[in-house]
Amino acid sequence: KYLREATRLDPSFLPADFQLGRISFQNREYSDAVQWLEKLGTDNPNYLEASFLIGISDYHLRQWEKAEAAFLAVTATLPLNEAFNNLGIVQLRERKRAAALESLQKAFEGDPNDADYAYNLACYDLRAGDYAQAARRLREVLAKKPGDGEAKTLLAALETRAVQDSPSDPPLRLKYNFEEPNFRQLRMTLERMAEEKDTSNGAVSSGA
Repeated sequence: KYLREATRLDPSFLPADFQLGRISFQNREYSDAVQWLEKLGTDNPNYLEASFLIGISDYHLRQWEKAEAAFLAVTATLPLNEAFNNLGIVQLRERKRAAALESLQKAFEGDPNDADYAYNLACYDLRAGDYAQAARRLREVLAKKPGDGEAKTLLAALETRAVQDSPSDPPLRLKYNFEEPNFRQLRMTLERMAEEKDTSNGAVSSGA
C-alpha cells in the first residue's frame, strides 16, 4: 500500500518500483513483476537483479526471447552461475541446443559442487540421446545429493534400459537465488590476494 502510494506521489522514485516488482515476483504475479521491474534502467544499482527476476518471470510467462534477453543482460556484466543456468534452460526452450549446452556448462564449471547444475546437464544429455553421459552425470548428482529423488528415478531408468518409461523431457531446474553481492565480494577478495602476492613477489625480487 505504502509503496504504491510512493510511486503515485513520485512516478520517478525507482526504489519503490523495484520493491513492488520483488513483491509481485514473490507472489508469483509475474506479469506485474515485469511491469514494475522493467522501469529500472541500466544505470540503476538494482538493474542486474531486476533483469534476473524479469528473466524468470518471462520464463514462467513462456516469453522465451524476452527471458533470454534478460539473462543475457546479466551474464554480459557478471558471469553469475545462476544466470548462465537459467539462460541455458531458456535457450533449450528456444531449441538453441549448442548455445544452451555452452550456458549450462558455464554454470557447472562455475560451481561443480552444485547438484542442480549437473542434473541439468544430465537432462540435456538425456534429451540428446546420450544415455551413457546422462547416467554418468546423474551419478555425480547423487554423489553430491544422495536424496535427490528425480535423479534416482532417471538413473534407475537408464540403468535398467527402461528409458522409454522415463520422462523424455524431464523438467530442468531454474535457480531463483541471485548472488551478485557474494560474487562481487569474492572477486574483490581474489583481486586483493593477487595484488598482495604481486607485491610480495616484487619485494622478494628487490631483496634478491
